Order: sequence, then structure tokens, then C-alpha cells
Amino acid sequence: MLNLFLKNQIFTQGSFNCDVKYIMDLKTRTGKIFGNIICHNIDIPLFDTLLKNIKITAKNDIIDLNLFGFMSDGKIQLNSILENKIGKRPIVKSINIYAQNFDNNKFFESLSQAHKAMNTNNNIKNLDLAGLSIENGFLDVKTLTLKNMVANNLTSKFSIDKDGVFKADKINVDLGGGKVNGNLAYNLSNTEFDCNFELNNVDANYAAENLFEAKDQIYGSANGQIILKSKGTTDKEMIKNLSGFVYFEILDGRMPKLGSLEYLLRASNIIKSGITGLTLNSILELLNLVKTGYFSNINGTCNIIDGVANNIEIFSTGENLSLYIHGSYNIDKNLADMEILGKLSKRISTIFGAVGNTSLNTFFKLIPGISLLDFGRKDFIEDVEKIPPFTNGEYDSRTFQAIIKGNINSSDYVQSFKWVK
Repeated sequence: MLNLFLKNQIFTQGSFNCDVKYIMDLKTRTGKIFGNIICHNIDIPLFDTLLKNIKITAKNDIIDLNLFGFMSDGKIQLNSILENKIGKRPIVKSINIYAQNFDNNKFFESLSQAHKAMNTNNNIKNLDLAGLSIENGFLDVKTLTLKNMVANNLTSKFSIDKDGVFKADKINVDLGGGKVNGNLAYNLSNTEFDCNFELNNVDANYAAENLFEAKDQIYGSANGQIILKSKGTTDKEMIKNLSGFVYFEILDGRMPKLGSLEYLLRASNIIKSGITGLTLNSILELLNLVKTGYFSNINGTCNIIDGVANNIEIFSTGENLSLYIHGSYNIDKNLADMEILGKLSKRISTIFGAVGNTSLNTFFKLIPGISLLDFGRKDFIEDVEKIPPFTNGEYDSRTFQAIIKGNINSSDYVQSFKWVK
């Protein structure tokens, strides 16, 4: 068996001391081993692992396996009990793994490669190693790399069934300043995976940037749920095949781009009107003092199909600005197709003194408007009514529409900004 692992470059070097005997049942073509195996300095480059010490003790119905080594430059320790039945599908009765560093991306890629090798190599197939199963596993990882994210203090129960499906349950991990818990399943044969996670006080920008490549769009501590499934061997394939559902809620959050009146006006075609840059900048600096990008509550949902977030609905409640955002977002291409409907409190036109108020009102009058009847959409009034009320109880407001089309990581995706009359 060791020779098979060496031939397939799973093990590339190491020393082995064995004192074992093998007893075979000729009728069932299965057997048991008895004795001890001690190994030192086993190099497993496929998993970026060097096992310093391995001790295997085989007796009666079980094989006791203990090892210590290094994975991804961090310590790893494993204690396991296997069923002592050679010639049948290997069954791991229990396994406990402690690791300082664990690169999730590399590990599952390597695990899939090893699983494929076991399925295609005739010698290994005869041993039925491809049917390796784990009944009860426990994982304790101090630092975990997941895509571009770094998480800490991961604990999880896990198993691998006879079909090669890795399942992790009761996952708990520190991520982005908060907590994440849930479960996942990953098919080692075809790379299909699905997961269901709950977020508790997780940095919203950190999650949005690394999961959906939406950088600097939303800030705050997010609670919510993420249900995803996909298939693929590369990030691009995984995103293209991504489907699922996302819900989130943020208290005292910030949207510095899509949620900022100053940003929407600066990025829209309103800049191309007859207003001079100097005048425009001074007016927008007044709006910046109002801090319209800050919200007491931001919550939203979306459905994801084939890498596109559809039916996006985001509700943002603020003191002077409240928003209803809906549309779609292509995660792979970073392309958004959204409509922002907002209500701006008229109170902000009265807080800058006589000169400031006059300048702001004059500027607002230059912004084009459109009536509800001109939209030609029966559901438009319903959408406008979805805009949340202000937190300060203010009712007197201006309603506006902004159209978002393009790459949200660029600076030219705000196509228009208009008052709704």
C-alpha cells in the first residue's frame, strides 16, 4: 500500500519502520494487520504537509493512528481510529484534527486530485481506497484561509460518506470581527458544494468584497443568512455556477456610494450640465456635511442564479435620506443593473444659512425631473411606496430616481439622476 502512495507521488519521501503481520480470510479476501508502524519525516507535497512522526498500532478490530507534523507552515496533530479490515472500503471510525493553519482552497483542490487519482489508478481501485469514509470527525483550526478571507478559531464536526461527499456540520468560526456558523457539503468527485451559514456581526465590506467582489459598497456589522451552491475547480467556474439566497441586516451602517446623495450626484450626468466645477464642488461639500450615506438600518435580500444576483431588494433607513434599491448584479463581471429610489428630507435645505440654502435650492432646481405618469410602469408607484420613512419622523421630502448600469467598481455606473414629481 505504501508503494502505491509513493508511485502516485502522494508520499515523496520518509522513513518507515514496521513490525506487523497480516492475516487474510481467503473466503472474503479481507484481512487484518497486527503490530506497529512508525514513520518519520513523511513529505506529502500535494497537501503542503510534512509529517514528522506517525505511530500506527493495529490490534483486533481497530487501527490506532496518531501523527504530528506541519501543514502550510503550521503545526498539525491527528488522532484517529480506523476499522481493521484490509481489502474492504476503508472506514475511519473517529478522527480528531488540530491545525494551526489550514488553506481551505488548496486543501479541497488537493483532496479532489487525490480522489480522482484513486478512481483512475487500477491498483488503488482494487483496494477500494476511493470509497474512503469517515464516520465521526472533529476539526479545530486556529487560522483558516477561505478564498481571499482569513478566519480564526474554526471548530466543526465532519464526515465523508461512501459516495465521497465531505460534510461539515456545526461549523463555528470567527470572521470579519464577528461569528459565522452553519454547515456545508462538498462532493469530492464532481466538485459540487452547498452551504448554509448564519452571520453574526460580520464586517459587511469584508464579506461583500470577498464573496461578491463588491468592494467599498457597504459598511457596518452584518447579521444574516447565506445559502449557496455551486460547482467548479476555479473561482471563475464557481462564480459562474453560483446559485442561492442571501439575507442581511445592518444597524448603523454606511453606503458611501449607492447610499450617498453627494456621490450619486457627482457620478451622474448632472455634472455635464451648465454648472461650473467650482460651483458644483462647493454645493456637494454642503451635502457631504449632512452625511446622507449613513443609515440606522440597512437590510436586503437577493436570489442568485448562475452567478447573477436577481431580485435584489435593499431598504435603507436614515435621518435625512431613505432608499429602496432593486435590480440585478452579475457577480462575475461586476455589472449592476439597478434602480435607486430615494426620499430626501426637505429639512436639509434650511440648515446651511441663507447663502447656503439659496445655493442648494438653486442647484436642486437645475436637476431634471420626471412625473410618475412619464415612467410608463404600473409598478413604479408601488416601488416608490417601498422607500422606508425617515428615522426622525419627517414627512416633507423630495423623491428621486437614480439609474445604475455598469461596473460598480468603476466611476461611471450612475447613468442618471432625476427628481420624481
